[in-house]
Amino acid sequence: MKRLLGIFLALAYCLAAQAEVKLFENNRWQGPIVIPQNAEVDEWYAGQTLATWCEIVTGQRPEVIEESPNKKTPEVGVFVGRTQATLSAKVTPPAGEGDTAVRTTIAGRVFLLGNNPTATRIAVGRFCEQHLGITFAFPDIKGADWATLKEVPLPPPDIFRPKFAWRNMGDFRSGISQEWCQLVGYGQSPKFAHTFYEILSKEDWQADSSLLANLGNGPVLPSKQDRDPNPNLAHPNAAKIGAAYALHFLQKYPAEFSAPLGVNDTTDFDRSSVSEGWYRERPVRTDYLIKFLNRVAQEKWRPADGAPHAIGTLAYLHTQRAPTIVAHPDIFPFVCADRIAYANREFAMADTDNLIAWKKSGVQRLGVYDYWHGNSQCVPRINFTAQSLAIKTASDIGVSAWTAEVGPLWAFDAPKVWLGAKLLIDPSADPEGLLTKWFVAAYGPGAESMRSAYRVIEGAWTRDAITGGPNQWIRHFLDENGTWVLNDNEVVLISESVAKAGGALAESTSSTRITNQRWRLDQFRQTWGLVLAFREVVRARQCTPQTPEDALLALQNLTKLERKYKAAQETYNSAWGLVSQPVAWLEFIPSDPRATWLDLISQNQNLRAATVTVVKNDSAGLSQLIDYWNHHNQEVKVISAPESFEAFNRDWQVALAGNQFSEIDYHEGILSVRRDAGTLRYKTSIQPGEIVKLSVQLGESSDAVQLSLNFLGGAKNLRRSVQYSKQSNSVIMMVPKDATEVEFEIVFKDNINLTSLKASRLNPRDLP
Repeated sequence: MKRLLGIFLALAYCLAAQAEVKLFENNRWQGPIVIPQNAEVDEWYAGQTLATWCEIVTGQRPEVIEESPNKKTPEVGVFVGRTQATLSAKVTPPAGEGDTAVRTTIAGRVFLLGNNPTATRIAVGRFCEQHLGITFAFPDIKGADWATLKEVPLPPPDIFRPKFAWRNMGDFRSGISQEWCQLVGYGQSPKFAHTFYEILSKEDWQADSSLLANLGNGPVLPSKQDRDPNPNLAHPNAAKIGAAYALHFLQKYPAEFSAPLGVNDTTDFDRSSVSEGWYRERPVRTDYLIKFLNRVAQEKWRPADGAPHAIGTLAYLHTQRAPTIVAHPDIFPFVCADRIAYANREFAMADTDNLIAWKKSGVQRLGVYDYWHGNSQCVPRINFTAQSLAIKTASDIGVSAWTAEVGPLWAFDAPKVWLGAKLLIDPSADPEGLLTKWFVAAYGPGAESMRSAYRVIEGAWTRDAITGGPNQWIRHFLDENGTWVLNDNEVVLISESVAKAGGALAESTSSTRITNQRWRLDQFRQTWGLVLAFREVVRARQCTPQTPEDALLALQNLTKLERKYKAAQETYNSAWGLVSQPVAWLEFIPSDPRATWLDLISQNQNLRAATVTVVKNDSAGLSQLIDYWNHHNQEVKVISAPESFEAFNRDWQVALAGNQFSEIDYHEGILSVRRDAGTLRYKTSIQPGEIVKLSVQLGESSDAVQLSLNFLGGAKNLRRSVQYSKQSNSVIMMVPKDATEVEFEIVFKDNINLTSLKASRLNPRDLP
């Protein structure tokens, strides 16, 4: 009994002594931050990041030292990464795939260690959040909220084993954004990608061209771009080539968990892939893909390193639906869907059933791929309720990985990405409680008003998801019509809330915290101002003048608004593009009414001089799109009511997705394609400085048609698209520098009835 009492007293003494140790007191750090000798890059950054935030919250920067066998190990300090002191103390992160981490305190030493260097950076972020009291509301130092600390005691222990082993946000060009994501809990993703375009070497397909995709007109030569048609996966040698690619990838990148073997970013498949039915209004080719990957899994694709590995692939478009055959357990699919549409109950139920079917297919691991797009939308794109429901649903099913495209506009997207980080760690957390914490940290006295603004935005996107139906896909992506997700009343309500938040912050006594909150609100306010300016551009584009005089006024107004908007966009990108993604909304699929308006204006010859003045002073970057009067055109190819479909097809390549379901007819001057999505293409050579134009007339039954000009041969291929309407039935553009060819393209989602089709080019020297 006395012995037990002695042990208890000794333990109590040690705990009391430990409790008295402080990491920071009396305006100084009691020990350094220690990183390993020859630290990994992420370990080095983790140590420097921790030192920066320690300095911010206390006013004093701790020393960062590299561990050395010639130096005595400090008795007090924070040890970051795989230091020898950490290994000697037998500190290990919890077992598990993906990212795990641990925080342990022994005597005066604090150990922060992840199972990989990125996870160590996550451990640093958790120390800052949980122990230094920092809320990383936005990227950058001014994006964080904190209170000054006089003392920093030793921290309690922490185990990081997130519900989703892998959590990753993609499409960042900024290191500041990437670091912020790691601070709030995001890690790396297992590799999966559009890779089939990379797999075949030139020697492979030259030796056997039947490895290439055949869409019905012979093998399609690859351009080594991710939109190439998918190769012939049923070919007897395809699996060996795929396995060799996977093996080479994992040998070259031994730290990677998976090798990427994913379909290309296209709906074009070799004709050997017979559709297995329909899912979300698309042909299905999942079994075709899984049969190929099952064969790859039986080949030698895994390196002899003894580490666990997987074959990462994409359940995307035609391969989104779960397979009906058993999948090899080493296949790691990522099921792609735009889950903001979970606001639509039918969509949510269908996606849930599909994820369950994938989970039951035989795969050992399952991931989801989502689209949290920011700068690809011209309005704030937020639905916290749908986002939270999608994450919880995936967790309940047993999904182990989540990744999303963002392309962030942090003024709008920061709470969405921050909330996602916390729910992917713990899906049982209360979303509204988390959001309350974020808004208070982000906007202080303006929190309630800004939360109201976001509720209006969420309501609009909920309505849009319901309108989109059960089979929607990334609504309003790169589309100017996304501006109408918000109605005029909602725009007023959001503007009023932002103004009210500004008033609350203006009345607050200035401090570092209030200054930073004003900075965040200014970022939102400026981004919102850009939304409103672009809304006016779209409104001006979509007006329908009835007289030549009104058409001229409309053209003058549009030119003025586009010039004004472009200047605002350039100012915005200079101010915020370093951390957020740059905005390029003028390049979205536009309704460009210029050709229609000019035809109307030309009916009054007295307006000619005024029209030329407008066009030549159209400095918004769109003057090259103006097509003067038709008699100034130099025609390259005119196809209007061809004599037969065969004559039409001599010049235009017909590329149809799932062409076995298509019906193509030519009758009485109308070319009709029914029952399937598809593409019509025509390619010709061009000269720099020329203006090219594609114009069509469609029958009443045609729907959802996009006209595009694809410029090829330059340093960077360029694409210009418009959505067809009676007011916008052509796409026009000046040939960019170095381009040598233009591909005229007509993409349609369902039926198409062409009554007139003209591809032409214009020499600017012939303009009046």
